[in-house]
Amino acid sequence: MHACITHLTADIPHIIQEPDGGPEQARVLGTGMHVWEIVWVARNYPDLSAMADSLDVDRSLLEEGMRYAAEYPSEVAVAIQHIDSVTLDDFRALLPGMKVATFDPDAPPDAPS
Repeated sequence: MHACITHLTADIPHIIQEPDGGPEQARVLGTGMHVWEIVWVARNYPDLSAMADSLDVDRSLLEEGMRYAAEYPSEVAVAIQHIDSVTLDDFRALLPGMKVATFDPDAPPDAPS
C-alpha cells in the first residue's frame, strides 16, 4: 500500500509532497521532476521558456516549481548541494558494472574519441 501524497497549497497546485519527505522531496506534477531538479537544470538554460521547450513541459509548471523553491530556498539548496557533491567514484560504488564513456564536446562528430 502506498502512503498518500499531499498537495501543499492552492497557489501552487501542481506541487506535491512525497510521503515522509521534506520540502526537498516536493515534486511538480506533469514534469516527473523534483523541485530541486527544476532549479538545478534551470541553471543551464537562458530562461524557463527554453527549458520548457527542451523538456516538453508546460512553462507554468516550471514556474510553480521555481515559486516553491523561492519559498523553501534552504531545503532546495541542500538537495542541490548534495547532488553537486556526488563524484564519479560515488557512482562507481553504487553501480559497479558502470562503464564510463568520455568524449570531447568540441571535437567534430566524426573524430575518434
